[in-house]
Amino acid sequence: MVSQFTSGEVLDRCLDADVPAVPVLDPSEVSNDPHVVAREAVIEVTHPTIGKMRVPRQGASFSAEKKVEPSAAPAYGEHTNEILSEVGFDSNEINNLRNSNIVV
Repeated sequence: MVSQFTSGEVLDRCLDADVPAVPVLDPSEVSNDPHVVAREAVIEVTHPTIGKMRVPRQGASFSAEKKVEPSAAPAYGEHTNEILSEVGFDSNEINNLRNSNIVV
């Protein structure tokens, strides 16, 4: 019986009858929803191999909080030198670890 109606018609009938209801949206509908767009809850980032893609921002944001912009996941081994340097390895030690296939 419900299949003869559009989702909008079912939603309207439920709301008219004081039945709490909301539409279930697929990912493309969510990212284009006027509320989501107005809140900038989904933004575009550039991934080094995939290219441009839309990703969600953090779930909650507060006015006094610094906004953290999402970024693409790092490539495999992208931050190895930086991390090992921060924990005390020098460049020779890092090169030895790489040459021994211990790190990427």
